[in-house]
Amino acid sequence: MKRSLLGAALFSMLGLPALADFARAQSAMPAAPSSGGTQAVKGVSSNQKSQPALVPTAAVVPLAPQVKGARPRANIKVLAPAATSLAPGLENLAAPPSLGLPVKPSQVRIQELRPISMRQAENLAEVNNPSLKAVASQVEQAQSNLRAQIALWYPSLSLTAALPSYRGGESSTAERNTPLSRTTASIWQMNATLQATWRLIDPSRAPSIAAARDQFEKAKNQYLIALRDLRLQVAQTYLDLQQADDGVRIGQESVRASLVSLRDAKARFQAGVATKLEVLQAETQLARDQQVLTGFLSSQSITRRVLASQLDLPQTITPTASDPSLVLGVWRPSLQESIVAAYAFREELDQALLDISIANSNANAQLAQSQPFLSIVNSLTAGRFNGYESQPVNRDFSGSYGWSTDNSIRLDFSWNLFDGGAAKARYRQNKQLAQENVFRFADRRDSIRR
Repeated sequence: MKRSLLGAALFSMLGLPALADFARAQSAMPAAPSSGGTQAVKGVSSNQKSQPALVPTAAVVPLAPQVKGARPRANIKVLAPAATSLAPGLENLAAPPSLGLPVKPSQVRIQELRPISMRQAENLAEVNNPSLKAVASQVEQAQSNLRAQIALWYPSLSLTAALPSYRGGESSTAERNTPLSRTTASIWQMNATLQATWRLIDPSRAPSIAAARDQFEKAKNQYLIALRDLRLQVAQTYLDLQQADDGVRIGQESVRASLVSLRDAKARFQAGVATKLEVLQAETQLARDQQVLTGFLSSQSITRRVLASQLDLPQTITPTASDPSLVLGVWRPSLQESIVAAYAFREELDQALLDISIANSNANAQLAQSQPFLSIVNSLTAGRFNGYESQPVNRDFSGSYGWSTDNSIRLDFSWNLFDGGAAKARYRQNKQLAQENVFRFADRRDSIRR
C-alpha cells in the first residue's frame, strides 16, 4: 500500500492526476487470484473464466467509438495545467526573443553555470519552450477557424460605394439648315449599395462546422500530448544529467585512486619490492579511468546543453542539476493494467478517431456541392447627383441636383446538376481516407501496447 501511494505521489508530481487516481484505485482493488498464473477480468462471467485461454476475444472487445465516442472531446483535466509565469528566482532566465540571432562570439559564450532543480526545470520548460508555444498557437488557430465556420449560420452584410465621380464638358452639334447647338455639362454623382445575404439552405454548412470542431479538439489533444511529452523529456534529460554528474564524480574518484596506486607502485618499484609490470599495470588503469572520466565529462556537457535547449535559456547560461539522485517512486500496476491505462489516457487514439470523423465530415461537405443552395438577398441602392446638363441658350438649370433609392429583395437558387462526377469522386476519396484512419488507429493501438 505504501509503495502504491508513493507511485501515486510521483504521478501527481509529474502532472498526471488521472494516473494517480488510477494507481490509488488499483491499490484499493482486491488481489487477483494467482492460480494458473492468470488474473480475473472484471465484468467477465464465471463460465467465461473457465474457458480456455485461447478463446477468441474479438466478440467481447468493444469498439473504440463505443468506449471513447465517435468524436471524443479533449479532457484538459487529465494533466495539470502548464505554468504561465516563471517561479520566483527564475525571472532572469526568461526565454530570449524568438527571432533573436546572435552575431558575436561573446553572445554565445557560456558565462554562468546555473544550478536548477527538477521543479524549476519543468517550470522553465512550460513557460519558455518554443515548441509548446507553437502548439498552443495551433490551438488558437483552430479555435479561430471554428469561429469562422460557425459564422456561416449568420447573414452577411456588405457595403459597396462608388467614390464621387465628376462628369463635365461641352459639346457642339451642327446640321445642315440648322443653327449651331451647344451643350454644357457639370455633374457630381455618388452611388452606394447595401446588400444583405442569408443562406437559408446550405448542405455544406453543417459538415464544415463539424470538421472545424473536430480540428479544434485535435489541436487541444495535440497540446496535451506536447505538454506531457515536454514534461517527460525534461524529466528524462534531468535524470540523465544527474547520472552524468554521478559518473563524473565516480570517474574523478577512480582517477584519484589510480594516481595513488601508480604512486605506490612506483615507490615499491624504486624500493625493489615490485616489478616494472606492476607500474605499467597501474599506468594502464589510470589511462582507462581518465578515458572513462573524459566520456562522462563529455556526456555531462552535452546533456546540459540539451536541457538548456529544452528550457530555451539565454544563450550565455548553462543549467546544472541541483537535486541529488533519489528514487522518485515505484510503479505498482501490472503489465496488463498498464496497457489498459495507456489505452484510456493516450490522446493519440482520440486523434485517430477525430481523423475518421473529420474525413467523414469532409466527405459530406464535398457531396453537398451537388445539392441545391437557397439564399435570400436584399439590396438597397442609393444615389445622389449635383450639377447640370443644358444648353446655354436655354439656361435651364432645373435639374441641378437630385437623389434616388432602389430596394430589391430576391431568392437566389442554385443547383449544380452535373459536374462530371467530381463531387462523388471527392466524396469517395474522403470516405477512403476515413478507412485509412481506421487502419492507422489499429497501428497506433499496437504501437502504444509495444
